[in-house]
Amino acid sequence: MSGNVDYDYRLSNGRTVIQDIYANLDEAVKGAEKMPRIWKRLNGKLDQHRFQYTLDNLTGYIENAKKTRNKMVECFEEKTGRKYNKVMSGISRWPCQQYPCGS
Repeated sequence: MSGNVDYDYRLSNGRTVIQDIYANLDEAVKGAEKMPRIWKRLNGKLDQHRFQYTLDNLTGYIENAKKTRNKMVECFEEKTGRKYNKVMSGISRWPCQQYPCGS
């Protein structure tokens, strides 16, 4: 195997490889955004210090996930020459809308 990837290759989920890469980065951010909401369900079920400490960390993780996504997008744009906005405009239906991710 040469290590070269055909970024236009269509996967079984209907996305191209590059669409899948970018979409997975976005889905990771969406997952990070869900974590504090899910954690808040435990409010009052454990000590307040532990609850708040974890909530603060989960909330901070959202910004970290966004920064990581943006850096990865920048790297893939540079490597492939394919701009995120143009690639993502070609996706009409997100799998996470069809199949609830992490719900």
